[in-house]
Amino acid sequence: MPHTLLLTGFEPFGQWQVNPSWEIARRLDGEAVGGLHVKGRRLPVSWADTWPALLQAIEETQPDAVLMLGLAGKRLCISVEAQGLNRCARIEDNAGKHPASDLIDEGGDETVPATIPVVAIVERIGTLGLPAEVSQDAGGYLCNYAVYRALQWANSERATMPVGQLGYEPGGLATAGLLRSPDEQ
Repeated sequence: MPHTLLLTGFEPFGQWQVNPSWEIARRLDGEAVGGLHVKGRRLPVSWADTWPALLQAIEETQPDAVLMLGLAGKRLCISVEAQGLNRCARIEDNAGKHPASDLIDEGGDETVPATIPVVAIVERIGTLGLPAEVSQDAGGYLCNYAVYRALQWANSERATMPVGQLGYEPGGLATAGLLRSPDEQ
């Protein structure tokens, strides 16, 4: 039986009418990539609903690995997140809500390390001719929130499960031919 990869992307938010993180996850849903059966799921841009939706996707798909994709509009290259940070920025979600606290988990660790091979992934992306970096900071919005919660869950429920996140600036991926720009959709 092939291994299953849960690949998530977010719904559109802010200035983005199309969120390429979801477009990639949607396009790869049902595909076999590198010996993995990909199951793509879309996450809401909601402080209240992101983690419940991600946990439901994990429970539904029973993946062997979880890779979350996120839109990082200010990044100049693909960022492979090395950790989730226990913090939330006071940024409105799609429902106009703010996080309940500046911390994701009041009693939680300050950081939770990614369980994917971060450096090896950055090196592999580089062999494709794409700029990539190890990132220590996924920001304070819902990408960081999702990866922190997923890593917390994996540490308590499935300690050996690879869990991580890639963030990227969509123009760079379109330029590299990996994603069509929204006007080409």
